[in-house]
Amino acid sequence: MLVYVAWRLVLLQAVGAVPQFISSSATPASSVVSSASSDTATSISTVVASASAAASAIPSSEPLPPVQPWCISEIFCVCVLLQDVNLAEVYSDPKMVVDKPMSKSSQQVLAGFSVLQHGSSVASIMEGDIVSFEDDDFTGEGQELVVVALTDFNDSPMFLQNVMDLLIQAWAQIGSGYWADLIWETNTSATCPIYPDDGDCEGTFIR
Repeated sequence: MLVYVAWRLVLLQAVGAVPQFISSSATPASSVVSSASSDTATSISTVVASASAAASAIPSSEPLPPVQPWCISEIFCVCVLLQDVNLAEVYSDPKMVVDKPMSKSSQQVLAGFSVLQHGSSVASIMEGDIVSFEDDDFTGEGQELVVVALTDFNDSPMFLQNVMDLLIQAWAQIGSGYWADLIWETNTSATCPIYPDDGDCEGTFIR
């Protein structure tokens, strides 16, 4: 019991006067909303494909696993295209391949990959070829969601005054202030249909 009391005293001392702590640490709602509309706050950096050795052929691919009925895309599911891009290791995170929506239609991407293969063995494809293919046929990931500016957001709701425990009240108020950063909406201009739905592009973002 004494340890518990001492622990709470330490935390309360660290918090100090609750109003001063909140005002100095939590981001005011007004600043959150104003920054949400700025270019720097909403811009999302995307990963760029890069080859460890552009002139090196990608490793020979192994036999493909069976196609799963719940994933039948010829680009983002079990297929030679996905396997070859992963073998080239143009991204540090292999999952990045399926996070990037296409900038062209499925037919155009498949046709471009067919040209890339030159109808020859996988060994003829170089890492640099895969980088160019990714840059030309796919766009940046993570652009399907955008921050929503909450113009009427209140980061100090009245009900928090009913919380008698100052430590819990401080914790709840800080947590409440994060809502302005957690509300996002779908950016329809950056989303693509999921196969087999038709569209000008294809992606894996679930709306």
